[in-house]
Amino acid sequence: FSYDSVPDISPVLHIIDSAIAYAPEEIRFYNQKAGYLEAAMRNDELRKTLHKILFINPDDLDAIFRLGMCLDRLGDADSARYYYRKTIGLARQSNSNDENTYLDSIYIARLEYFITGDKEAALEKIRESADTLKMSEEHKKLFTRLLKDFDHQNALLFPYGRATEKSAR
Repeated sequence: FSYDSVPDISPVLHIIDSAIAYAPEEIRFYNQKAGYLEAAMRNDELRKTLHKILFINPDDLDAIFRLGMCLDRLGDADSARYYYRKTIGLARQSNSNDENTYLDSIYIARLEYFITGDKEAALEKIRESADTLKMSEEHKKLFTRLLKDFDHQNALLFPYGRATEKSAR
């Protein structure tokens, strides 16, 4: 699959749309459609599909985050920021205090950095979450490496964020 030449996904979308017509409450069909639309960079259609997922399940964390990215690519920074913040709120609610929670906290802090552009505040949130969580020695090493690679990993996680990045600063 090459992003330089996106194949025609119309036949696949037709099949998925048939499945949706047969089972309109089945989120997995919408997720499949969203995946193809996202790969083909058909962002306006993707936005509509993600809204349908959220109509069925308003707390679908993945759909909320993907909608933020989609809106960001469409240049709607304010709406993208709204959905990113909603992602943060829901992710914080769903966190439990197990030993892998710090990874979620790092991800949330990265997302906040992406929205606000305030790297020091994001790093402080990561450190705070590390202080309150139990971590094995292996996880502490990983945590230290993640802090060192913060900028590089942000670029990898959020390559689309041109609209929010510009408007946050």
